[in-house]
Amino acid sequence: MNSLSIFFTYEYISSKVDITWEDLKFGIDHGFLSSNAAIKHATKLAAENPNVSNLMFGLASLYPGDSIQQYLDQLVKSESVTEQNELAAEK
Repeated sequence: MNSLSIFFTYEYISSKVDITWEDLKFGIDHGFLSSNAAIKHATKLAAENPNVSNLMFGLASLYPGDSIQQYLDQLVKSESVTEQNELAAEK
């Protein structure tokens, strides 16, 4: 867990690195980010690309404080599958 009580805002982190769903999940699960960071990330991605998945649109539609875990878990899994497919295509 976050024994140093370090906390980051989504805006700060996203301005420094290209954040992934797995990064967000880790940060939220360990107390470095609020669960609202996942909602903000989904909202940002939906604004940049109107053809986002229903899953991401559902997450972007949540209010701060709503449960995000089911969305986040599925987005991490889908991100992992996409990465595996990209690696396989490179070979």
